[in-house]
Amino acid sequence: MDADRAAAPAPYAGWHALPGGFLGIDESLDDAAARVLAAKAGLSGVWLEQLYTFGQPRRDPRTRVLSVAYFALVDGARLEAVAQAGGGVGLARVSVPWAGETGGPVSLLAARGSRLRLAFDHAAILGMAVSACAASWTTHRWASRCSRRASPCSTCSACTRQ
Repeated sequence: MDADRAAAPAPYAGWHALPGGFLGIDESLDDAAARVLAAKAGLSGVWLEQLYTFGQPRRDPRTRVLSVAYFALVDGARLEAVAQAGGGVGLARVSVPWAGETGGPVSLLAARGSRLRLAFDHAAILGMAVSACAASWTTHRWASRCSRRASPCSTCSACTRQ
């Protein structure tokens, strides 16, 4: 799921980004993740787990920003409905240029196969999510919520391997 930054101010106007927002002063990280997902993508009541904290200097050219990334398990039909409803949120295929659990940045592909430009370090964030999904498919507690017959990519991220 990505958000089109067409109406966003610089930097990265017209690029695509993961839905994000800022932490409220009296808000927990988990509550903020749930709030942002509901506000930006219309998704609530989904299973969320903290993935990683991204904090490289200059990852946002405007100011120092730390991002606590989460991933959510959402039924594919529900994701399709959110994307069709509009609101600046869409679905894209994840193109993974590495095998196994190697890790690294990934690309997003539009429906017609063209690469979407990802803002900030969101290619690295998505890559970490794909790597974590592949690494923990058989051992992690969220995997029990997915079909054991499906691969991690078909269930959790709609990947294509190059």
